[in-house]
Amino acid sequence: MYNKWYDDELDFIKNNYKNMSVKHLSQNVNHSITSIQSKLKNLGLVKMWSNEEDEILKKYYTIEKEIKNFIHLLPNRTKSSILNRTTILKLKKQKTSYKDKINKYKIDHNFFEIYNNINSYWSGFIAADGHVDRKTGRIGIKLSEKDLNHLKKLKKDTKTETQISVFERNTFNKMRKYCNLYLYSKKMKSDIEKNFNIMTNKTFDLKPPTNIINFDHKLSYICGLIDGDGYITISNNRIVIGILGTFDVLSWIKNEINNIIDIKKISILKKGNIFQLKITGYERLKKLYTEVDKLQIPILDRKWNIIKNN
Repeated sequence: MYNKWYDDELDFIKNNYKNMSVKHLSQNVNHSITSIQSKLKNLGLVKMWSNEEDEILKKYYTIEKEIKNFIHLLPNRTKSSILNRTTILKLKKQKTSYKDKINKYKIDHNFFEIYNNINSYWSGFIAADGHVDRKTGRIGIKLSEKDLNHLKKLKKDTKTETQISVFERNTFNKMRKYCNLYLYSKKMKSDIEKNFNIMTNKTFDLKPPTNIINFDHKLSYICGLIDGDGYITISNNRIVIGILGTFDVLSWIKNEINNIIDIKKISILKKGNIFQLKITGYERLKKLYTEVDKLQIPILDRKWNIIKNN
């Protein structure tokens, strides 16, 4: 249905189109972005590109893989506007090979080489919520934007100069914000495979990290799994830790955690194509948290504080 334009709305876009993005204009008048773009075109209102905007575009378009990585530097421009401008300016992106990225981004390539609590934790997190590229060995982790600070911890621990990207994506018919970090290191990929048994196809085939001997390293790895693909919640006035994964991994976790708290009688349940281990009991979860706290690992506070603060 056609949405009529009123004089005050037309005055508003005429007075503000030079300094506001179409998205922001749409938030102030009762018209869609498409409708505003069409009206501006009909009125002959063209927002000229400044020299400063052109310089930003020339600098970032050729080196960034995605426009979303620098669009915040051009707040009054839409993605389509930027693409049109790149055509006018005859800008072309530089092709960057994986080898170039390895050389470009500094990183602690030996981070996963020798077991410690920190790299054991992050290995568990990657095993649960990361992905490893089969061809290049690139390790990537995508999280909800609410866990951006957690990715910053990983970036700091691995000493990588790779930038964390923040973007929006339509998930289950709702726009949600995510953050993403890539680790460019074939040495890291090799070490997490050798030391922690993390392969590229891990969703349904993940195996326990049987090479780990030190119990603190094992518990750190388990915490990473919980933070990556598990949950800690309160259900029916009970604190619950839930861990999802393969039967082999959950059996290994159950056996290791049983060294701290008695969970021998807890069953591993099948849930769809994966399995689930649920641990309840205030006293034993408090005891488990006490041991986790001693590890001094970068646990996800929003989860573990449910045990700590109750």
